[in-house]
Amino acid sequence: MAKTQTYTPSDVGCYADGSRGIYLTDFVVEFANDHGASIEHVCPKSYASGTVFCPNWDSFAYCYFSNEYGDEATNYMNEHYPVESCYWGFVDGDWGLWADSDD
Repeated sequence: MAKTQTYTPSDVGCYADGSRGIYLTDFVVEFANDHGASIEHVCPKSYASGTVFCPNWDSFAYCYFSNEYGDEATNYMNEHYPVESCYWGFVDGDWGLWADSDD
């Protein structure tokens, strides 16, 4: 069931730090899916040459398209859980809700 939480500028901060390394995308996608997104790991299994895109289907960690999945999850959060003067995204390797620096 999707969360119905409302976020405010007081919720600004890091939700997943870069120490997760290649597993950060797994957290971001799971976070968005917990909030109602339906992002699935559906990239092609390999190039025509046989080079594998995703050797581990249980994780986005080694997926050739992991950045695209992370961006899709981030875009979902910005569209469905917007916060005035803030944005969901990546900053210095961390992911979270950040204050818009233009304000």
